[in-house]
Amino acid sequence: RAVPARRSPPRTPEAWRELPGVGPYTAAAVTSIAFGAPAACVDGNVVRILARLTANPTAFPDSATAAKTFAPLATALLNPAAPGDHNQAMMELGATVCTKHQPRCEACPVRAFCAGTHTGSPENFPRLAAKSVEERIVVRVWCRRGDTLLLHRAASSARRLAGQHELPAAEHLGLTPDDARRGAILAAKTRSITRYRIRELIHTHPTSRVRPTEGLVWVPLAQLETITLSGPHRRWVRELLERDDK
Repeated sequence: RAVPARRSPPRTPEAWRELPGVGPYTAAAVTSIAFGAPAACVDGNVVRILARLTANPTAFPDSATAAKTFAPLATALLNPAAPGDHNQAMMELGATVCTKHQPRCEACPVRAFCAGTHTGSPENFPRLAAKSVEERIVVRVWCRRGDTLLLHRAASSARRLAGQHELPAAEHLGLTPDDARRGAILAAKTRSITRYRIRELIHTHPTSRVRPTEGLVWVPLAQLETITLSGPHRRWVRELLERDDK
């Protein structure tokens, strides 16, 4: 049987950008480092360096806008003879010297060219609008039946967390948050996702009141380590099971 020919990986930023989930930064990093493509990486570290070098006074609404603004300058400064090394040097400079707080300007190799340093307040650059944070509360239930635990599995067609398991939210059981709060509270957890700060309250719920609902699954405790469980929920489940077993 004929062996299918191997396809070589894309070698240009444009080709990498066509792949799902690959943005400008990843495309530039991969192709410049692996293939020597003349593509400048513009991440938060590079934005910070360039904003300080130019003492750019623009108040950017977000980091993505700042990155687009500084992309032409990053390209102009790129060393075409060693783009991968140049990109890594810029990122390292931002991560270790031109840091967000208390930059080590005395150790900076480009200090003489830095307009931000000459202002006396390099930490003022870049100027990014403060992120708006939206608070949310999610009430979840803890329902254990012998050696099984009730979880909710997102549909494979879901836009996010497809196929992943989590502790069920009140609405997954057809409950209102107030209904779910009638059970004893076991834990209150807080996490941040993008611009949301989410407080998740986990309450006990009697197994006798669980009705078959789409997405609800009883998972054997022995299989919890083998299923796709979202990171925070995996930690919470371990903590609560350890508490149950004491």
